[in-house]
Amino acid sequence: MSEIPSYLVKVVKNELGNTSNSIFDKLFDEDIEDHIKHLIVQQFKDKDAKEVRYKINKDAIQKNKKRWFNTISKSVMEGDSKRTDIVKEMELAEKFLTMYGEEKFKTFYNAVDIDDLKRIRLEETRDWKEDKDSRLTEYPFFMYKTKKAAQNAWNADASIVIADVLLNEFSTSSLRNVIKGENDSVSQGIFAPYSRESPVISDEGIELDGQPYLTSEYSPDDEFTVKTMYKKDMIENEDVVKFYLRKLDSTDRKIFQSVLSFRNIDFISDQKIYIDSGQVVRDIFNDTSKQRYERVEQGLIKMAHITFHIIQGDNGYKIFHLFDKLERTENTNEFVVTVNEDIQQEFINNQVTHMYGDKLNKLKHDLSNLIIFPLQRRRLSMLRSENETTILTYSFFCHRMQLKRSRKRENMKKIEECLQEFVDRGVTVESFQRKNEYFYIKFLPIQNYEIVDLLGENTQMIDTEQMSLGFNE
Repeated sequence: MSEIPSYLVKVVKNELGNTSNSIFDKLFDEDIEDHIKHLIVQQFKDKDAKEVRYKINKDAIQKNKKRWFNTISKSVMEGDSKRTDIVKEMELAEKFLTMYGEEKFKTFYNAVDIDDLKRIRLEETRDWKEDKDSRLTEYPFFMYKTKKAAQNAWNADASIVIADVLLNEFSTSSLRNVIKGENDSVSQGIFAPYSRESPVISDEGIELDGQPYLTSEYSPDDEFTVKTMYKKDMIENEDVVKFYLRKLDSTDRKIFQSVLSFRNIDFISDQKIYIDSGQVVRDIFNDTSKQRYERVEQGLIKMAHITFHIIQGDNGYKIFHLFDKLERTENTNEFVVTVNEDIQQEFINNQVTHMYGDKLNKLKHDLSNLIIFPLQRRRLSMLRSENETTILTYSFFCHRMQLKRSRKRENMKKIEECLQEFVDRGVTVESFQRKNEYFYIKFLPIQNYEIVDLLGENTQMIDTEQMSLGFNE
């Protein structure tokens, strides 16, 4: 299983709140985010979040609440002489009363005397026990618990919060739906494991969009084939062919992954990633020699000019390249990389799945799953917009799914039904209104963890209140 993503950990930490985080600092000698990651793996790996939550709530939360309350009640009602949590506080209260007198006692404790204080504390503990949402760390006498008991209580509270975040924020009961796997396009056999391996070029060339290509084929079985397509004019270029006519290898994969790690909001709006080749060199190599810079540049050129034709048995095929465009700026080490649109859309599709998980499976309308992904792309592209609402035409939807031209009125109704389903289920759309052929759509506010999910673990959290996002009221 991949590493627990930091955006999930940050959401959990925020949901725990400042008080819980302060308690953690007093109880544990480690980083709270590392501890949360450990809890996530320990409690939720390969398990159903609903079942984990039920078990922890039943066996740890509610049992302890009942046991702790009964101990306090017995101490107050029966005068049990054992040094229970409330007895410890009463000893301090009696010392306070002796030192400062009745008036200051009444002001400080808001109680008439020791017996009245016991009654107040018992009622507070009863209210805490009966509140289904109260945490163990909110127990009125929590400060008197042993360190081990307090640590176990904190972990139980945090596990409930983790489960609630998975179920409510990410709408899934499975941790696997939140953890990101590799981008689909780059996990389909397009990289070779060996450095400087030359492809076997077919004698037969093909044309694609009027451009002549020579091809190399990789077919491990009858169900899967990768055709790597090399531009003929690139092969005929003596300066390029010596590195161009080689398979993409493990170093090229690292270059590609490094490039993607530098994506920012421009990646959402226009597929562009701005890189300094020196940053990529430092990211994947141990030295910064001239040869390393040349190797990175060669990898970028190959990925911009090699096309892949993937054939998957009865599941059809697709043709794509990793970069649509590669431009060098006036600074010779700086490049503008335009990532292939399909790869960009895969990031957004994966992000939709992470954010909404099981909610997607519960969409009832046939067209909802076709509309949600382009709508999410439009939503994310509005990060820098000052408008609260985007206006989409009827054509926007027609271009993204097949609708019968003769049934325009019926089609408009279906689109409205899909948008209403999104609103009802809290997916992407906050509200909408249709006026003739125009749909005025207000998207749900974009959360910081969504941005981290889409743009990568190294992305700094963005203060949405300081940005002109356009959809915060």
